[in-house]
Amino acid sequence: MSCYAIRARHASRRPLRKSEAPLCLLLDQLDAKNCLTSELDFRLAPNYDYCAVYFMFAPMQDYSAQLSKYMPAAAAPVISQWINDSACLFRISRSRTSKLGDYRPPHGGKGHRISVNHNLNPYAFLITTVHEFAHLKTWNTYKNKVRPHGPEWKADFRTLMRPFIQSGLFPDDIQQAIVRYLDNPAASSCTDLHLYRTLKRYDTLNETAQTVEQLPEDTLFTLKNGRIFQKKERIRKRYRCIEVKTQRVYLFSPIAEVTAIK
Repeated sequence: MSCYAIRARHASRRPLRKSEAPLCLLLDQLDAKNCLTSELDFRLAPNYDYCAVYFMFAPMQDYSAQLSKYMPAAAAPVISQWINDSACLFRISRSRTSKLGDYRPPHGGKGHRISVNHNLNPYAFLITTVHEFAHLKTWNTYKNKVRPHGPEWKADFRTLMRPFIQSGLFPDDIQQAIVRYLDNPAASSCTDLHLYRTLKRYDTLNETAQTVEQLPEDTLFTLKNGRIFQKKERIRKRYRCIEVKTQRVYLFSPIAEVTAIK
């Protein structure tokens, strides 16, 4: 059973005062069976009137089997529990070039929503999932009063990642890269080039895809949308590339995946 909401009122139907609402009942003491709602009368203290407490219940589902297809099996029960505890709609998404995952807070009658790209390798999928659940945790505490990747989110991300790091779930090279990344986690694991390159070692081999940094200068390459570019010199952390059709200049991340034109 998973408690989705708790609501209480005084017998006189006035709102409960804080001193009258010790809603710390142990849920395992309540026999709700498989019903969706359960009403329980109980006496708060010797001199208090009765009040009614409504518990909204929904059966917990175990998503471990489905999740273990995309992430390390040992992590799947933990993420399944998070999904249940937060009443989050968790969606495994199509591949998106603009982002690895996404979090959306409750809005318009919808609850928490998280999506993660289906084509990530198991370790990248898990890290992205934890990244998005850190957003959920931060929103529950601060709502929209803090920056999306500010210190509050960074602290929550470290907290959620810690059990996975301590369990030895990751290979040594990823473990070391994550520990370094956690010193100052960024908006995306792709932003940390060392972590990104380490995670890429565990991708399914794609013989046609290369990164921009692997191409010789002046090489022509194409994106998935068919646009053709020519690689030029490196400018600080990015490469200057010219779109052949428009002659416009674009700056590409060194780890952007492209297909060379031979």
